[in-house]
Amino acid sequence: MALSTLDLTIIIAYIFVILLVGFYVGRREKLEDFLVNRRKTKLLLLVTSLVSSTAGAGFIFGTASGAYQSGISIGITIALAYVPGLLAVSYLAPKINAFGRKYDAHTIGDFFGMRYSKRVRVITALLTLVAFFVFLALQFVAIAGLITIITGLDFTIGLFASALATIAYVSVSGIKSDFYTDFVQFWLMIIFLFLLLVPLGLLSIGTNSFASLPASYFDPFAFGGVEFFIGGLILGIPLILVSMDMWQRIYAAESEKTAKRVFQLGALVLIPFALIPTVLGMIGAVALPSADPDTIVFALMTTFLPTGLLGIGLAGILAVIMSTLDSMLMVGTATLTKDFYKTLAKKNARDEDMLKMARIFTVIFGLLGLATAFLYPDILQLVLTGSFILVILIPALLGGFFWQRANSTAAFWSTLIGFVVLLMALPSQPRTAFIPSVIAAVIVFVVLSYTTKHSESERIKIW
Repeated sequence: MALSTLDLTIIIAYIFVILLVGFYVGRREKLEDFLVNRRKTKLLLLVTSLVSSTAGAGFIFGTASGAYQSGISIGITIALAYVPGLLAVSYLAPKINAFGRKYDAHTIGDFFGMRYSKRVRVITALLTLVAFFVFLALQFVAIAGLITIITGLDFTIGLFASALATIAYVSVSGIKSDFYTDFVQFWLMIIFLFLLLVPLGLLSIGTNSFASLPASYFDPFAFGGVEFFIGGLILGIPLILVSMDMWQRIYAAESEKTAKRVFQLGALVLIPFALIPTVLGMIGAVALPSADPDTIVFALMTTFLPTGLLGIGLAGILAVIMSTLDSMLMVGTATLTKDFYKTLAKKNARDEDMLKMARIFTVIFGLLGLATAFLYPDILQLVLTGSFILVILIPALLGGFFWQRANSTAAFWSTLIGFVVLLMALPSQPRTAFIPSVIAAVIVFVVLSYTTKHSESERIKIW
C-alpha cells in the first residue's frame, strides 16, 4: 500500500515526538527512576499509562480478531472480567504500595520471595518471564504488520526493523519515560479509535448491517463455549492481580491513596476500550468477510480512512503497540535485574551496576521476544497462552495474601505442576487449557498447605 506524503509526514512526526519525549525524560536516570520512577508518579500519568498499556495490541487486535470470527463473546467476557478485576486490585493496591516502600520491592517476585522462599521467587519469576516473552512477541507481530502496511516491506524485515528500534529506545528510557509517552499515546488512541475508525466504519456499513450476521455472533458463549465464558469471569479478576505490569504501577505510585484510585478510575475508563474492538471486529465481518482475522483492524483502516486520517490512524496503531511494548519490556527487565541478577548472581550489586545490567537485560529480553514472534506469529493464541501461564500463579498469590496456612512447599509445587498440566493441555485445548492447569494448581496448593509445614524463610504476617 502506497501512503500519501501527508500520511507519512504524520507518522514520522508522531514517532519523532515520542522518541523526543522518551529520551528527554529518560536522561540522567538512576535505578529507581528506571524501574519505579522513584515511587513518586502522579495519578493522571498512572491512569493513562494503565489504560494505554492494558489496551495494547493483544487487547485491541486480539479482541477484534475474536469478534470478527465469533461476535460479541470475547469482548463481553473481557469487559466483565477487567472491570471487577481492576476494582479488586484497587482494594489490595495500598498494601502492595506500602510493601514496596518497606521492602524496596520492584517485582512481583519480591513478594513471593518475602512471603515464601527464594525457590518460589525463582519459579514465579521464570513463569512471569515466559508469559511476558509471549506478550512481547505479540507486540512485535503487531508492529511488524503495521510496518508492512506502511512500507510494503516483507513481514520478517518489518519485524526485525521495528523490534530493534524499539528495544534500543526502551533500554535507554526505562519506566519513567514509559509513563510520559503513554500519556501522549493515550490521547492519540482516543482520537484513532473513538473519533475516527468506529464512527467512519459504522457510517459506511450502517448499523442495521449487523442484522446480516449469523445469530451466533450475538451469543455470549460463542468463543470457547460456556466454560471459557465462566472461567474467564472467575479467573479474569485474579489474573490482573498476577500481572507484574500492574504491580510496577502500584510500586511507582506516589502514595497508597493514589495507588488505589488509579485502578478505580482505570476500571471506569477501560470499559469502552474493551467494547470498541468488538464493534470493530463485527464491522469487519460485515464489510470484509474474507479478510485475515489477525489484521482486520489494519484492513478496516485502509478501507475507511481517507488520506490524512489514515496517517492519524496508523500513528494511533503505533500508539496502541508502543504503549504496551514499553511495559512488557520493563516487566522482563525488572524481573531479570531484581529476581535473578540481584537475588542469585550478585547480592551486593550497587545501583550503578544494576542500572547497567537493567539496560543489557532490556536488549536480551527484547531479542528473545523477537525470536518468539518470528517462530509463532498467531496474535490471538499468543494472548491466550500468556494469560494462561499467569493464571497458574493465582493460588500461591491469593494464599500469600489471605491464608496463613499457605506455605513455601505448597506454593512451589502448585506452580510447577500447574505449568506442566498447562503444557500437556495446550495442544488439545488451546482455548481452555487454563481450566485443568488451575484446578491442578489449586488442589496441590490446598493439600500441601494442610500437610506440610512452614519453612524458616517465610514471613507469614508480611502485611
